[in-house]
Amino acid sequence: MPYWHVPTSIAQRAIIPAIQKDPSYLAKERIRVFSAWGGTEIDPSTVNWFAPQATRYVFRQDPGPHNALGLVRIDMPNKHTVHMHDTPMKRLFDGYNRSQSAGCVRVQNIFALAGLLIGEDEQAVRRRLEPLLTSGERTTLRLDQPVPVHFTYMTGWSDGTGPAHFRNDLYDRDAVPAERVAQQKTDPWHTRLLDLSP
Repeated sequence: MPYWHVPTSIAQRAIIPAIQKDPSYLAKERIRVFSAWGGTEIDPSTVNWFAPQATRYVFRQDPGPHNALGLVRIDMPNKHTVHMHDTPMKRLFDGYNRSQSAGCVRVQNIFALAGLLIGEDEQAVRRRLEPLLTSGERTTLRLDQPVPVHFTYMTGWSDGTGPAHFRNDLYDRDAVPAERVAQQKTDPWHTRLLDLSP
């Protein structure tokens, strides 16, 4: 089960305001306060959460079913610190607008994906991980062979069985300046597809 090291942007936008409204918020959410990453733990009752200095602290949520990353996190070494993870908020998968993440990728069927990665079926993975999950201990499993991961950003697609699907362009990647289209001397759709890569 993973710890959640709260990103600074989320700490400042959500965690600190929540503490200001409810001093028991950290205890309820099992979030600890530290002087820095790898630093000493701080008693939150000794901090003035309304002072500007409150933003210098860092937060870590303990593992467990309440954890924002759920029960399983799949790490992928990358410069953006993006990973895939479970979530305790399964209801989010039922919504049309699923842009609820703070930057990482929530996985609806995390045990099925974990099974695919380690070469076992979903039930076998559940049986294998259940003792670890109930113990509450943080455990790391490593793959024998690395698996390449590619994220594709699409705002429109068709699965070939029905009408096309369209979603909001959250990252404004669909817009292609007219001058770039003219410079490419190719059709705008081809240019737009090329623009989707980071």
